[in-house]
Amino acid sequence: MDLVKYKRSLAKLNLEQNLIDLLNDKVKSLNNANELKLNPELVLLVCNLVEEGVERKYNIDKKELVMNVLDNIYKYSDVEKKHLDDMIEFLHATKKIKKVKMLVKMVHYVVSWVKKHFL
Repeated sequence: MDLVKYKRSLAKLNLEQNLIDLLNDKVKSLNNANELKLNPELVLLVCNLVEEGVERKYNIDKKELVMNVLDNIYKYSDVEKKHLDDMIEFLHATKKIKKVKMLVKMVHYVVSWVKKHFL
């Protein structure tokens, strides 16, 4: 099944679904996930994960994706959705949402390769 790759809109839908599944698993794996409903650190974590996982060529609305993922997990009310929207806008405006730097990725890759081959 991996021999046939998705193209265009199917690739975009597949990427979105994979990100949603990954984010759901990541958030639900936290110890007190239910208590973190409107925690700014959780929202920042999800925003950073989306920022890292979304490829520019697919033109995915990252804010909408974050809101959908968190709403699927926590079922926000309209007031809470507005608060979440404002929080995401604030994080974006203050440049808190960032991609992992290429140097960090390379170091992580080299260390994992060394551990795998020599340890």
